[in-house]
Amino acid sequence: MKIKLYAFRLVIAVITFLLGFYAYRGFQKLERISPPNVASAGSANIAHKSETFYNLTGKYYLSEESFPRGFTDFRRLEIETHNDDSKVLSNVPRTPIPPKGAVQTDREYKFRSIAVNREFLVFETEEQGGISYRFAGRVREADERDGNNRPESGIGDIIGRLEKLQKGTAIASMETTFYLFGN
Repeated sequence: MKIKLYAFRLVIAVITFLLGFYAYRGFQKLERISPPNVASAGSANIAHKSETFYNLTGKYYLSEESFPRGFTDFRRLEIETHNDDSKVLSNVPRTPIPPKGAVQTDREYKFRSIAVNREFLVFETEEQGGISYRFAGRVREADERDGNNRPESGIGDIIGRLEKLQKGTAIASMETTFYLFGN
């Protein structure tokens, strides 16, 4: 009888340890894409964490040919992290600015909060008609795939989870890749 009791306690202890370990690992992964400086949902200010050399400026398009339900009106993602000083003088590099941008659908949803660096990109848009968008992901370096989108900076595609929110609650969600076009 005591052997069964000890075996049961040992099994419970092992299961508890494993669950704790996997929860710890899960939180570590979450911290990699969850920035500490993202503005709260009610804030109108843009929080930014941007490395001055990291240029994500451009128009990004979804990889899907036919969009999932809830995203049929989605057009593109526009991000600006540097001014285009080259329009004035061709030999002047772009000047870093606080990140800003918008999600383009039938409407323009400007970023309410954004955090960006070499490891992650997270943003949430302002709400219009009860609808807003949220994204958490990372920037894939250009050498991670065939081709080189922006050789001078090593910038590639943006991959992660895009969510469409209605009054703060997710009504559509998808794992996706945004491809840089032009610039």
